[in-house]
Order: sequence, then C-alpha cells, then structure tokens
Amino acid sequence: MDLRLEKFRNKLCIFEGADQTGKTTVAKLLTERLNNSGIPATFTFQPGDPAYGVTASFFRSLCKDKRWNLHPLSNMYAFFLDKVEQVTKIVAPALDKGFAVISDRWWHSTTAYQFFGKEIVKNYDMPQSVMDWLNSTSELGVEPDVVFYFPEKIKIIKGPRVSDQGESDMFETAGGTFMERVAEGYEYLARDPKLKFKRVQLGNSAEETLELLLDIDF
Repeated sequence: MDLRLEKFRNKLCIFEGADQTGKTTVAKLLTERLNNSGIPATFTFQPGDPAYGVTASFFRSLCKDKRWNLHPLSNMYAFFLDKVEQVTKIVAPALDKGFAVISDRWWHSTTAYQFFGKEIVKNYDMPQSVMDWLNSTSELGVEPDVVFYFPEKIKIIKGPRVSDQGESDMFETAGGTFMERVAEGYEYLARDPKLKFKRVQLGNSAEETLELLLDIDF
C-alpha cells in the first residue's frame, strides 16, 4: 500500500481553483485510489451534489444558470444555501463514519467568484467581518484539513470560458476581467496560513498530477 495515502484517512480535503484546471478529475482519481487501497472515501462537489437530495439540482441551477437573472446578492446566498445542505447531509455524516471526504469546491470558491469576481464586497460595502461570518457559518464547524489549490489555469484564461454548460452558465461566459478578479481572490485566500492552502503543481496528465499531490504534506 502507498503510505502517502494514510494521511487522507478521515480527513476533509478540498480541491479549489477555476474550472478547466483538472482539479475535478484529480479529485475523483484520488477518491478512487483511496477506496482501492482500503481507505474509505467519498467524492462530493458544490454546487448541487445530488447526493444530498432532490433540491440539489434546483440549487445548482440557481447558483449557475443565468436564465434566472438573479440579483448578485440572491445568487451569492444560493451558494451558501447549497453549502449548508452539502455539509449537513453529505460531508459531516461521512466524516462521522470515518470516511475521507474529497470535495470539489468549498466556500473558498464563493469568496473568489462572488466577493472578488462579482465585487460583492466593493459594490455593497460589505465589511470583512460579515464576509468571514458568512463563510465560517456555512461550514457549520466542519473545517477542511487541507485545501489543494490549482492556480495555473486561472492565470492564463483570457476571454470567455467554454464548458459543458456553455452560454447558459453565468460564470463560464463572464470573461477575462472577471476571471482576473477571481484569481486575485484565490491568491488572497492562499496567503492566509490558517486556511491550509497547498499549491498543486500540474503534471502532464491527471495521473501525474495526482502523484505530485500525494507528495504534499499536510
């Protein structure tokens, strides 16, 4: 057995960064590797993991689908709504059972995309204390043990991004200036040692990237 896997046992491990960095693929590979090695693990994601119930798909749509034309504050609150449901119905129960939980995104994404990308803090004069309270409350005392941060793709995205959701996704079509602010948000978070960010070096494949990630101590 690969002894590097033992550090993941019964830990909450977050994968953060912009879309198209490869983080989701690597997170799923890690979950599979852990389970195959006898370390129980579950993969979850935000927003809209269907494992927490029938409302998940609707919450995901509220979070990402621009056809709803939500006010920026309403859109932000939708992400926190989804986060609370994910924590209470998926993350906390799995950790209580001794599972490693591999989560694609946490509240860090909300900070980067909403508070920085959409400039919620600037446009609505939100105090830092309010931003911190919303973030900490949404995780209900369940704090990550490590945040694997995939920064490279953020720095090279220029113009609108393309995904499986295409033109319906408000974030995929936001453009380069928006993504530059998102990158600033992630870097702001990564500088805080209390948040346990670990930068992930991308390899030539998802498998190679996973091997590099496994060498990261936390």
